[in-house]
Amino acid sequence: MKKIIQVLIVEDSVDDTLLLVRELKKGGYDPKYARVDNKRDMHTALDNQVWDIIIADYSMPNFGAMDALELVKSKGLKFPFIIVSGAIGEEVAVAAMKAGAHDYFMKGNLKRLAPAIDKVLEEESMRQVQKLESLGVVASGIAHDFNNLLQVILSQSSLALARLPLEEPSRRYIERVAQAGKSAADLTYQLLAYSGRGQFRINSININTFVEENSHLFNVAIPKNVEIEKTFCTSPTFIQADASQIQQVIMNLVMNAAEAYNGQSGKISIKTSVEDVIEGNQFNMRMTGDSLSPGKYVKIEVVDFGTGMDEYTLSRIFDPYFTTKFTGRGLGLAAVLGIVRGHNGGIHIQSETGKGSTFELMFPIAEPTLDDHKINQPNGTSYDKEPVVLVIDDDKQIRESVHDMLEIIDVQVLQASNGAAGITLFTEYISEISLVLLDLSMPGLSGEETHKRLHEINPNIPILLTSGYSEVEVSERFMGSKIDGFIQKPYTFEMLIEYVERFINTPRVEDKILSF
Repeated sequence: MKKIIQVLIVEDSVDDTLLLVRELKKGGYDPKYARVDNKRDMHTALDNQVWDIIIADYSMPNFGAMDALELVKSKGLKFPFIIVSGAIGEEVAVAAMKAGAHDYFMKGNLKRLAPAIDKVLEEESMRQVQKLESLGVVASGIAHDFNNLLQVILSQSSLALARLPLEEPSRRYIERVAQAGKSAADLTYQLLAYSGRGQFRINSININTFVEENSHLFNVAIPKNVEIEKTFCTSPTFIQADASQIQQVIMNLVMNAAEAYNGQSGKISIKTSVEDVIEGNQFNMRMTGDSLSPGKYVKIEVVDFGTGMDEYTLSRIFDPYFTTKFTGRGLGLAAVLGIVRGHNGGIHIQSETGKGSTFELMFPIAEPTLDDHKINQPNGTSYDKEPVVLVIDDDKQIRESVHDMLEIIDVQVLQASNGAAGITLFTEYISEISLVLLDLSMPGLSGEETHKRLHEINPNIPILLTSGYSEVEVSERFMGSKIDGFIQKPYTFEMLIEYVERFINTPRVEDKILSF
């Protein structure tokens, strides 16, 4: 099956244009093309259409390939650009490549056209993938470091609130600090979502039922003069996904669709369907950098008939903090993109100025035999001895915070600043230690290697992993290994106690607080 391709041809000869189109068809493409031969028409074509590639004749009266290339660059667009010519010298060709052209060839050798386009599109797809991956690594790293800092803020404020009487006037100031810390933690959650490495809690979700049950939330989030119309397919629409993340995606798209009406009355359509993606005719996931794997997918469409988007806006809507409204909007659609990528899905957008926008989301349909990889969550274990927790973390403030929090419920804490020191302490106090709280990102001996050596010494010791990175990354790093539990930074006093109580037999924290 031929591959559909959107081609803008900058050419003053109709015959030469037809020759180019014929070569594309011979090369396995189904070209949807437009021809322009002047600056004004090209302006219009660039503003109203997304192009997979531009092919431009080098020599035309008043408007040649270099003029066309300069116009593309002036609009901030990065469509792949190929130059063709009846006679072009080597120096001119080199200059064109330096100016931003992706390839060039002679009109007398049109057999090179389809292979050249194959190469350019493959390189462009790889560039987009690498760009997204690089941004994801940066976002994930920032989130990790930020979560470590927030861990100290949240734990110390939690401790202060736990020790202060309810009638203490200064409580409200600390509560505000704690709330600000939680809001900052939500921001890092968005960063992880943007990177595609969010902390997903995967369950089977029926999209039809999910959209129906969340309709009241969508309606509350948009103006009353904008109506939501739902159309559900009759086929099963189960996917494996994190419900809260999918809710965030649809909510974001619905709110954006409502804003497209600029306060006027309008309608938003949410549709579901089941689509087959087959080899050779794969859904073009331009915004995620590559195509989807063949198979069945659940498609969710969010459609509006509002202002639509021009090409410049469309090319930037997934950039963090980009907005056409006002500053300070957050990650927005960047987080949407990360969530979709993290669920092995894809996004496709159709939009035209004045005619509205259609966002299409594709998620792999759930297979009944799918066996999710889950981190084990054991029940509490009873100990006759006084519980002792070994904390292995390279951050001194975090170690001290954990010590202070566990001290409230009479749990003794041993502290180690790295994996090697932790193993030494564990060996020395092996008969007393009930639980190990192990950070995964430390200099020297890695968290994974430390985890392995601790279990070699005592296979039965429960190890609670902790990290500023997400549970998804932890699961992948320990794929095939037994994991007792995971708590993501930043965690509060109450969260830590809840997790620790799953492993050791200790009085409820409420009893300890009431005894102050």
